[in-house]
Amino acid sequence: MTLTSTLLAGLPGHPSNTRLLVKLIHLGSPRLSFNPAICEITNSPFNNMNIELSALCREGRLEEALAVMVSMNNKCIPVKTSAYASLLQACICLKSLPEGKQLYSQMLSTGADQDLFSATKLVGMFLACGSPSDARLVFDRIEKKDVILWNAMISGYARNELYDEALALYYQMQNEGLQPDNFTFPCVLKACTGLLALERGKEIHDCIISVGIESDIFIGNALIDMYAKCGDLDVARHVFDKMSQRSVVTWNAMIAGYVQSGQCDEAFKLFYKMQLMGVNPTSVTVVNLLPACARSEAFRNGKEVHAFVKKRGFDIDGFVGNALIDVYAKCGSIDDAVRVFVAMSRTDVVSWNAMVTGFVQNGCCVDALKLFSQMQYAGVQPNSFTFSSILPAIGHLTALWQGREIHGYVIKIGLDSHVFVGGGLVDMYSKCESIEDAEQVFDRMSQRDVVSWNAMIVGYVQNGQCELALKLFYRMNQLGEKPNSVTIASVLPACARLAALQQGKEIHDYIIRRGFDSHVVVGNALIDMYAKCGSIELAGHAFENMSQRTVVSWNAMIAGYGMHGHVDEALSLFYRMKQAGLKPDHVTFINVLSACSHSGLVDEGWHFFDSINREYDILPSMEHYACMVDLLGRAGKLEEAHDLINDMPFEADSTIWGALLGACKIHCNIELAEEVAEHLFKLEPENTGFYVLLSNIYAVSGRWSDVAKVRTMLRNRGLRKKPGCSWIEVDNKVHDLY
Repeated sequence: MTLTSTLLAGLPGHPSNTRLLVKLIHLGSPRLSFNPAICEITNSPFNNMNIELSALCREGRLEEALAVMVSMNNKCIPVKTSAYASLLQACICLKSLPEGKQLYSQMLSTGADQDLFSATKLVGMFLACGSPSDARLVFDRIEKKDVILWNAMISGYARNELYDEALALYYQMQNEGLQPDNFTFPCVLKACTGLLALERGKEIHDCIISVGIESDIFIGNALIDMYAKCGDLDVARHVFDKMSQRSVVTWNAMIAGYVQSGQCDEAFKLFYKMQLMGVNPTSVTVVNLLPACARSEAFRNGKEVHAFVKKRGFDIDGFVGNALIDVYAKCGSIDDAVRVFVAMSRTDVVSWNAMVTGFVQNGCCVDALKLFSQMQYAGVQPNSFTFSSILPAIGHLTALWQGREIHGYVIKIGLDSHVFVGGGLVDMYSKCESIEDAEQVFDRMSQRDVVSWNAMIVGYVQNGQCELALKLFYRMNQLGEKPNSVTIASVLPACARLAALQQGKEIHDYIIRRGFDSHVVVGNALIDMYAKCGSIELAGHAFENMSQRTVVSWNAMIAGYGMHGHVDEALSLFYRMKQAGLKPDHVTFINVLSACSHSGLVDEGWHFFDSINREYDILPSMEHYACMVDLLGRAGKLEEAHDLINDMPFEADSTIWGALLGACKIHCNIELAEEVAEHLFKLEPENTGFYVLLSNIYAVSGRWSDVAKVRTMLRNRGLRKKPGCSWIEVDNKVHDLY
């Protein structure tokens, strides 16, 4: 009698024998092979093993569970579909791709992968673990697919931002005769949203209507989101209004759409309406709405939303608190932002980043650096966004030593290869006037985006290396990098500073070929470049050919006319600007006053200066006073200019005193020149230009002993006159003349 028959004979009345059989099978008895009859008879113990396997999965002991599964398969013990589902779910929760592949291999060997339920779970596991290609292999092996499997694959593609693949699979599904359902369409609409494919979205909307499931709330939400993000707010609102049922998600989607499109008033109307209709806003509603307060600088609305958050008892830790910090910072209320930050019991790196960014945006760069240090003491690891936020603060402070210290920290934590951080370092070093360090960072970057190239070009221009800026622009094109409108607007000032008219014209041709001529920022830079290169006619053509103009465009053209002494054209353009419905800003008046100064129009200058505050509610700045002092000085009204300086609401800087000293030279007023020079020597003791100017005033009057005294003063202070430099463009090359 065999061991098997002996055990089978003893099973009905001897459960202990059953347990022995299971143990022998599990241990791999060489004389015991798998028999379906055994499984049927011993169903309870085998169930226990599958239950044990599932329990291991729930406890997260995936490796142990896989070992049990392998052992069961090796001994021909069947693994239940539910146990496979537990294993797959454990792989999903732990994001364990290697273990998932091992599991798939075992399922292939037993044919368990052909079960539709298991196949759907496998697809979901691979997608959740970031391997869409493996998910597609599983999907393609299934001959008879149901709509659930198609939906799993399509939704997985959409979640992994493989939007083209999701849409292609949707069309393939239809071609194979399967009808999409209410779970299919939200995923496909998400793909359209990701691609901003409005026309495809409309086609799918038509299909939804033809199927007759447009009343489904999830589909309605997806349609609103798709239309809003694709820029068709009218249709999004039409879908919203037609929905017979709306959840808070529906309201949130519509509010988010209005905020994203800049229609902040409509967003707030909907926020109030949803409450009137008995729908309680959630923290997601608040997070969607708060950017509307920041964008429109609606400080009062931001306060209202904050009060609502307190009233409803929303947790300000996390997204809500971060959004409130952002709103207050962008509205210029940094103290309120700090209060929110301090009130948060739990802060993450996003919270710290929001606060650092808020300080920088409000010019509190020292506070930003202090907070960055506190962030490290608190044990919060900075990320790439942190450094992208803090580096501009260092550049603003020109704190080169601290910049190098942070650069070292960036290298230490391995973020030096991050493209955004690299661009921030280039910009920081450029603003700290360490162009060599900026070049080294730029050259070592393994990857560069257009922002990195722009930062280096701007850095060259800011540091007076305009020829290198032009060379880098040409190199960028040679390497196949694609400049954007910011690149063009950054390189044109290099032509302006070098007075390189021919190269400016070449770049203008490039602008037209690449279609950048419709960009306002490019048009503004062209006006400025042509005006500074001496071609006011071409500047005028660039201005008139602009399809859209901002205040900056009008300011650039007014400045150009003033620079060339065309005061009538400058003033005419000022009045034309007002007729076009644009409100002049403080720069406009600087340009108008400068134009009056170049032409000696004292009465007109006083008229515009008085109107700055009276008619336009703009407080005159140092630059406005400097223009008036220059105007009065050029016109020989030196005492009037001196009185204006004394009556200023703030202390005059070197620009204002310098303008008056220049006027003293023109009109040979030595007594006033000496008084003005004393102020300048205190304000800028190392500026040799003021010493030279005073020396020249003495020389014109024949006071050679005083000339000698000024030169002796220069020598005693260890100062030397900087050599002058001019540029000349010959054969499309710019040459320096010292």
